[in-house]
Amino acid sequence: MNICIIKDCNNPSLILKSKLCNKHYRRKLKYGDVNYKTKNSPNSGRKQNCVVCNLEFYVPIWEDTRNKKDGKRLTCSKKCSNKYRNTETNCTFCNKIIIVKNYILKRRPNSNTFCDKKCHVEYQKTLIGDKNPTYKGESEEQERLRKIEDYREWRTYIYKRDNYTCQRCFSYGGRLNAHHILFFKKFPAFRFDVDNGITLCRDCHKYIHKIKSKRFMKAKKVKKK
Repeated sequence: MNICIIKDCNNPSLILKSKLCNKHYRRKLKYGDVNYKTKNSPNSGRKQNCVVCNLEFYVPIWEDTRNKKDGKRLTCSKKCSNKYRNTETNCTFCNKIIIVKNYILKRRPNSNTFCDKKCHVEYQKTLIGDKNPTYKGESEEQERLRKIEDYREWRTYIYKRDNYTCQRCFSYGGRLNAHHILFFKKFPAFRFDVDNGITLCRDCHKYIHKIKSKRFMKAKKVKKK
């Protein structure tokens, strides 16, 4: 009965050509060396300095073959690997130090980072007017919001004058709207003029705006021709 050639191995050699046992023969086929686990063997592994703490450590072959995405192992422990994969940044609202993963920063390099949802919500509240990145100058809607008290007075006066009845279908109460006879956007001088308002119900208000918009678009087309 033949025994395996390798020292301290008393297993029988099943393969006659190589004179190795089944265990060592598999190691040779897979890793290229019989004693791949031992550090002294040239094909068993390599020495590597840690990228984070610069400490020298030993990497066996099977770890490099397992990490196919990264290619090679570069850190000595899990703590160092977490430090290598993550980066420390400051929260854009409260300026608190937070840990963010590197792949998130690669995907969104110029994006803001927050520690909590509360900070994110509070930061969004500050984006008003010129501070908002989508700001495109003062709109007429903002001018209307500045004069909202005058608009309320104008609306209540028209409701009382028309006795809370629609001036088209003559229905009393319900959901009413104060309609501008002249366009609110086109004629800013007549926005709060009392003679420029009529009380309408919601359905009549929608119907009149549809007719006005169609006429306005037709007039534009005629001018272009």
